[in-house]
Amino acid sequence: MTQFGLAILLAAITVALVLVLFRTREEVAGGSSPPEGVPLERGDRVFVTGGYDRDPEWLEGGAGHTGTLERFIPGQDDRIAAVVRTDGPVTDNGITGQILVMELRLTGASWVTGAVAHIELCDFEPEATQWQDRRRGEWIESHASIRQVDNAAGRRNNA
Repeated sequence: MTQFGLAILLAAITVALVLVLFRTREEVAGGSSPPEGVPLERGDRVFVTGGYDRDPEWLEGGAGHTGTLERFIPGQDDRIAAVVRTDGPVTDNGITGQILVMELRLTGASWVTGAVAHIELCDFEPEATQWQDRRRGEWIESHASIRQVDNAAGRRNNA
């Protein structure tokens, strides 16, 4: 086989693997995603997944964590942070908890399906005070994404 043929074969295998991994994440998360930009609300069922790291400790080999968006609290620099209670424990950097405090990465971003955020893992209930003035959890992710699975009214989002 020529180098060109080998390169094409490797590219095809890579594309196939990416498609399989994407589909597997969708199935684990409970179906198809709503369109990007669907606003997230208190009480929504959500799916939180990782970013750049191929196999982050906090995902424990899975595609992500489901949970409930419990509330919004003050974040950094006059931004609003989302507090997600996961359905099961999350472990990373030596702590285990079920509270993810998510801070939007980009200035001007809003809490919608597809939002990219930092995550701090808490083994305590974070206070509803600005990030700089409250007890902080363990920072575990810089490029997590969040999407709505079911909205607060209980209607499944299969858009």
